[in-house]
Amino acid sequence: MSTQFTIKQSTLKTILSPLVHITGESSQLPITKNILIQIAADELTLKSTNLSVGLIQKTKKITKFTGDETTILVLAKPLLELITNLPSGEITISVNDEQRTMTIKTDQNLTTLQLSNADEFPILPEIEEKDAIQFSINADILKSVVSKTIFAHSNDMSRPIITGIYFNTQDSKLYAAATDGYRLSDCLISDYSGSKDLKTILPFNFVGELNSLLGDNADEVNFFITDESVKVTLGNSVLFSNIIDGKYPDYRTLIPKSPSINIVLDKEALLGAIRTTAVFAKESQGVIILKASKKDKALIVKSLTTTYGENTATIPTNVSDDCQISLNSRYLTDGINSLSGDRVVLGLTDGMRPISLKQAVDDNTYTHIIMPIRGEY
Repeated sequence: MSTQFTIKQSTLKTILSPLVHITGESSQLPITKNILIQIAADELTLKSTNLSVGLIQKTKKITKFTGDETTILVLAKPLLELITNLPSGEITISVNDEQRTMTIKTDQNLTTLQLSNADEFPILPEIEEKDAIQFSINADILKSVVSKTIFAHSNDMSRPIITGIYFNTQDSKLYAAATDGYRLSDCLISDYSGSKDLKTILPFNFVGELNSLLGDNADEVNFFITDESVKVTLGNSVLFSNIIDGKYPDYRTLIPKSPSINIVLDKEALLGAIRTTAVFAKESQGVIILKASKKDKALIVKSLTTTYGENTATIPTNVSDDCQISLNSRYLTDGINSLSGDRVVLGLTDGMRPISLKQAVDDNTYTHIIMPIRGEY
């Protein structure tokens, strides 16, 4: 049997890129280095998986189809590298099932790729949508939520529960949270009208792949979640994954309810003070000290004395009381950068309790907290 069709180089490149990103690198299961392509008269369906995350991409942007519908399996990275380096314009693709070859032709180029046995490709999970918890999130809102949470997740695989992003509901609101045990992000997503309360831990690599798919292709991202799996549909893409089994920590008990001191600062001024001070914090594992001074009407950012010097930066601001706290400078910088707008509100109680970061004093849509570093500083 033989099959032939035409597709634009830009279309195929756009479809292949996220698929190739998901393909596996395991030498123990080399079949996951391939992409499955189902060729029909009016549509292409492409699939890839690394056995943790699976992706399906579809397009109807094919023309001049002739021959028989077929399914092929081709190495992912060589295919993408080839398509990326071809000139823009139409590409003619021919498949010979008997010889197990795929020919890609342009006006200046002719390439033949060897194919593998499509029957060996792993079966992607099926989720019955009617049995799943369903909700939708605006793509732009979801991108903002991911940027505010995913950086705070843990990489410690001995504690898999906190390696994921926790989607949960409270008081008919949907939230996302992430923590590594030293810092925590809690972000309000939207109102929630699902049939069941949600307490689901999504793997960080799934959330990362989902974030890379977000763009102009869909206004709504549709979630379907069961006790074991998650499926997300957006535009012509379908993303699958197993969920992380376990109970997420009761993180809300860690968030300061009413800090005794709220300090409003210009974001860039604070970041500049942290950057200059962090230069002298390398010998102390990145520890810097924030000192709120009511007398000086300022926030003072300083480093410990090191063998090559020290630094103190002073930011004038209104301060209602004195307080001093020691923090990891990188964590503080990450938290500030996750905030929207040009202001940051630091919430302090004392040097032994977490510091909170918000966009405004009365804005509870996003809170980031950082645990203090205890010791003599």
